Amino acid sequence: MFSRTVPPGLRQLGNLKRDSAVRVIPRTMSSQEVNKMPRPEQEPVYEDFRPPWVYTGSRLLTYVFVPYVVFYSVFFYDFGDREHVFQPVRRWASIQRESFFSLSPEEARIVQAEKAKSVVEQSPSGQQ
Repeated sequence: MFSRTVPPGLRQLGNLKRDSAVRVIPRTMSSQEVNKMPRPEQEPVYEDFRPPWVYTGSRLLTYVFVPYVVFYSVFFYDFGDREHVFQPVRRWASIQRESFFSLSPEEARIVQAEKAKSVVEQSPSGQQ
C-alpha cells in the first residue's frame, strides 16, 4: 500500500559496514561528576527554633486583624471634611443605625396609646 522511500544518502550509509578495527568507546563522561563543586558529607539541617503554635497564632491574628482594619477604615477612620470613597457606605450605615434605634410609625402609635392609657389609669388613683 504505502511504499517506504529512503533518501539516497541514507541508502549509502546503510551499505557501509563497520570496520572491526574501530573501537567504540562508551560514553561515561556524562555520568561522572566532572568539574563540580565537592559536596559536604552531610548537608546542614536547619531547625526552626519557634514552636508550631507561633505559626498558628500569627495566621489567626492575620485573619482577625486585616478585616478589623478594613472595617475600621470604612466606618470610623477620619478622612477629613471632604467627600471620600466611603461616604456612601457611611451614610447607609447611619440610616440603618437610626432605623434600628428609632420606632416605626406603628410602634410609635402603640407607645403613644400605652402612654395615654397609663396616664388615664394613674390620674384617678393619684387623686384618691
